[in-house]
Amino acid sequence: RALLEMGGSRTERLTMQVVDDGGNRCAQLVLEDLVVLDERGRRSDTCRRLLTLRPSPHGMETVKQVLSLLRRQGLEEIPGFDHLALVAAVRGRIPGDYSSKPRVSLRAKQRADRALRTILRQLLSTLEANVDGVVDDTDIEFLHDLRVATRRTRSALSQVKGVLPKDGAREFAAEFKWLGEVTGPLRDLDVFLYEMPGFQAELGGEDGSLAPLQSLLRRNRRNELRRVRRALRSKRFEALVIQWQAFLDDKPKKKYEGKQARRPIRALADTRILKAYHRMIDRGAHLGDDPPAADLHRLRIDAKKLRYLLEFFFGLYPKKTISRLIRELKQLQDILGGFNDMDVQQRWLHDFADTLIEEQSARSETVFDMSKLAQAMAARQEQYRLRFGKKFAVFANEESREIYERTFGGGS
Repeated sequence: RALLEMGGSRTERLTMQVVDDGGNRCAQLVLEDLVVLDERGRRSDTCRRLLTLRPSPHGMETVKQVLSLLRRQGLEEIPGFDHLALVAAVRGRIPGDYSSKPRVSLRAKQRADRALRTILRQLLSTLEANVDGVVDDTDIEFLHDLRVATRRTRSALSQVKGVLPKDGAREFAAEFKWLGEVTGPLRDLDVFLYEMPGFQAELGGEDGSLAPLQSLLRRNRRNELRRVRRALRSKRFEALVIQWQAFLDDKPKKKYEGKQARRPIRALADTRILKAYHRMIDRGAHLGDDPPAADLHRLRIDAKKLRYLLEFFFGLYPKKTISRLIRELKQLQDILGGFNDMDVQQRWLHDFADTLIEEQSARSETVFDMSKLAQAMAARQEQYRLRFGKKFAVFANEESREIYERTFGGGS
């Protein structure tokens, strides 16, 4: 992921040597005048004068005398001074303040509506934190995180029903669906372009034979990026963010509460997680040895919903247990996600082939290598299909079922 500037400073430094009576070097003193800069690179009101003492191994007695002298002069000792934290604070940031994962502090007996609103507020913060990175096209991971926050929000609204006022939840669910749909094609193209070097190495074809395809991919990506930028700068998106924040901060009167609003969040989480797990087990048990792509796609969606629930309510359960369940589920998701990516990319590839032929911009070697690429995608997809059976068997075995029943069986 691209490195982003969290802050800046300008420092003037003076270095001095501390020597004993014999002229031997005992320590180094570094005097620094540090001025923190604002977002425009101008001097802010925050500045520090720092004196750092760096002792040498053979002059500790002299160093003690220097320390005593400095203390008598009224200098304040600052253990573990954090330069990054100081410059970041001027821009309203804290090092490590961003995470794409929803980690909120919940209490088992907390009202479900209050807990859910806390989760949804954090997801909104995550979504907003990635908007500029998407618009500026800083890194493809900004779009990924924005889409994950959007999907998690939609999942919370669809799975944890009866907690928020019904009319409001339905209205916002439709708007977040729009946001997911408008950003989807750009993400698919990002994944395709990211995979291209690996496919080229696998094919070992003529250098540049797939250049027309890559050029078309980049052209389509530019078009989709413009579409996403328009959406994120639109009045519709602005209204969604403002109204959603107001909805989450609102305290509805009792008669407008959802039916599950007052239920303890732990009991509700138990019920929803166990239901989502059983849904996956039931669907996977009927897939057979050669599952159709459509069935695996539905199971992939079910796996996401279960994963989101485990992450939403992570803090309500033993960390070791939930971490294990998320890790095992993620391994299954990687297979299902890889299978789906190959399915999507093959469909994209066929459309791109038709476009290149219509535009008469595809050489014979390009068409040949695109055919080989389609075969490579199909072969990789089949590998995912074969791996799925073994991984799902582990996910659905007796030990796994016992863990889910033992951990989440208290909400029924």
